[in-house]
Amino acid sequence: MAASTVQTKTLGSEKFVESCGALLFDLSDFDDIKVCLVQQRECGQWHFAKGRRNQGETRKDAAVREVMEETGFRCRLLPVTMQTRATPVDAHVDVLDKATVCEKLMEPFMCHMRTLKHGKGTKIIWWYIAVLEEDGGKPKLPGEDKWLPKFMPWHDAVNTLTFQNDRELLQRALEILRMTFPTLKPFPGNSQSVPFAILPTDASAGEQSTPKVFPSKTAAKKAVKAAKALKRLRDQEGQNNATPVKAEQMVKPIVDEAAGQRSTRQQEARKLKKATQRRRRAE
Repeated sequence: MAASTVQTKTLGSEKFVESCGALLFDLSDFDDIKVCLVQQRECGQWHFAKGRRNQGETRKDAAVREVMEETGFRCRLLPVTMQTRATPVDAHVDVLDKATVCEKLMEPFMCHMRTLKHGKGTKIIWWYIAVLEEDGGKPKLPGEDKWLPKFMPWHDAVNTLTFQNDRELLQRALEILRMTFPTLKPFPGNSQSVPFAILPTDASAGEQSTPKVFPSKTAAKKAVKAAKALKRLRDQEGQNNATPVKAEQMVKPIVDEAAGQRSTRQQEARKLKKATQRRRRAE
C-alpha cells in the first residue's frame, strides 16, 4: 500500500477539540474604534472571548454564543471583505484553489492550531469578526463571573493583550476592517496595516517588554533590529558595566526618520494631485 506523499496528521475525535471565538468591535465611531477584551480574573491575563463548540452547533453560532456568554454584550458576526480560499456557492467544479478577495463574508479570518499539554491532543480555534449590536451595550447580559470584559481603543488593546498571538489577531482584523470600509480613517502606518512590535528589553534592569506602535512596518523592523543589537551589546559587556540606555531611546531616531519620510511622501503626493487638477482645469 502506497504512503501519502503529502505530510498528513490524522487525529481521532478524542484527540482534538474545536474552539470558536470572535474579536468584538464597537464601530459606532469610526474615529475611535474600540475592541472588547476579557480579563481572566484568576490570573489577570487579557484575551479575546472564545470557547468550545457544542455538539451539533455551527462554528458561527458557537463564536457568537461564546462572546455573549463571556462578555455579556449582544453581538453579531460582521460581513467583511477579505481573502479566502473557500469556493463560492456558484463556482465551477474546477475552480482553482487560490485566495481571492470576496465581499460580505462571515467566515473565519484566522485559525490557531494549539498543541495541548499532557498529551491531550490538539485544539483548533476558529476566529471571526463580530460587531456590537446597536442596543448590545444595554441591557447587558449576565456574562460569566470568571471573566472581566472591557471595551478599549485598539491601540490600548495592543498594549493590554497578554500574548503576541492575540496581537497578531488584532492586526489582521484591523486590516480586514480597512478592506471592508475603504472610508475608514487609516491606522498608523500604511493604509492596510497596523505596525507594532515588541522590543527586547532587559528585565533585570527593570524594563518591561510592551508593544510599541510605529509609523511603518519598515520602522518597526528597524526598531526591533536595533533593540536586539543593543541587548546583545549589554550581554557582552555585562549588566554591571552596561550603560542603562533603554531600547526606545536607541530606536527613536529611526522612528522619527521614518515618520519624516512618510510626511514628505504625503506632501509630494498632495502637490502632484494639485498639479494634475490644475492641468485638467486648464485643458
